[in-house]
Amino acid sequence: MKPQPSEQSWQKTIEKALAFLAIERSHAINTQLLYRQILEKFLDWVLSHKLSIGSVRSSHIELFLDEERKRGLSDSSIKITIIALRHLFEYLKEQNKIKTNPLDHKELPSIQSRLPQFLTTKEIEKLLQAPFPDTPLGWRDKAILELLYSSGLRVSELISLKLESYYPEQFQIKVLGKGNKERAVPIGKCAKEALDKYIAEGRTKLLTKKTRGEVFLNQRGQPLTRSRIRQLIIHYARLGGIDKKVYPHLLRHTFASHLVENGADLRVIQELLGHANIATTQIYTHVNLKHLKEIHRRCHPRSLLLTPAHDCKTSH
Repeated sequence: MKPQPSEQSWQKTIEKALAFLAIERSHAINTQLLYRQILEKFLDWVLSHKLSIGSVRSSHIELFLDEERKRGLSDSSIKITIIALRHLFEYLKEQNKIKTNPLDHKELPSIQSRLPQFLTTKEIEKLLQAPFPDTPLGWRDKAILELLYSSGLRVSELISLKLESYYPEQFQIKVLGKGNKERAVPIGKCAKEALDKYIAEGRTKLLTKKTRGEVFLNQRGQPLTRSRIRQLIIHYARLGGIDKKVYPHLLRHTFASHLVENGADLRVIQELLGHANIATTQIYTHVNLKHLKEIHRRCHPRSLLLTPAHDCKTSH
């Protein structure tokens, strides 16, 4: 059975909109995949309601969002859905398919920001001093954990890191981040030593005819996956005796939080993390404020725990 003309029209429009966003807005692959899922779900909905492209109104979108909420979609997921739909209708407006964007005046749901979790200095030492096997895979695992903490890389950036992007003399790597934006990231001495040992003595033993240029390889000479990185981190956290739930992005939060605690400028941290917007980085200022309050409480004479004989009243 041939698809109805309205279905063909919607499908073609969504494909063109996604291609436009990928090229013009430089959306990352994961963002493109997420938007595709959202727009295909919306496509099913509009077709079930027999709506053409030009007939969609804000009231229709509200109905769609209400149904998504009833299905259990969280506020954060609703927010992403609105953003994806807004992009779609903005594209349609630019292409003169519609006169107005039905989401122009739609406010995004307010999401309560949660402070990022991170490991303490003692916890990160436990993780990095876990018993790594004295084998090529053990040297690789040590290099991965040292590099994640030293550089704040995203897992996607770690698994796609190429040999030619490592500059040992400069203590630096170059990574391709979100939106295909390249940035230079310095690494510390411990990370460099672990990386050099793995590349010189470990990676050479993992090479196969199918191996490409990725730095981190599995035992078959192929690039590591996200899930494998997660498994490794959980494994070594357990070996290191860490009680917290540990996951790859936690090391990125730990990297940024420790820099903030030690006085690093927020703009520098933004560059190191590859954030396009400083607002994304500003969440770490809350971590710094919490840290400063604790120091003040412990160290300031008028902030120490008071005894009944000593309160905050000044003597006259």
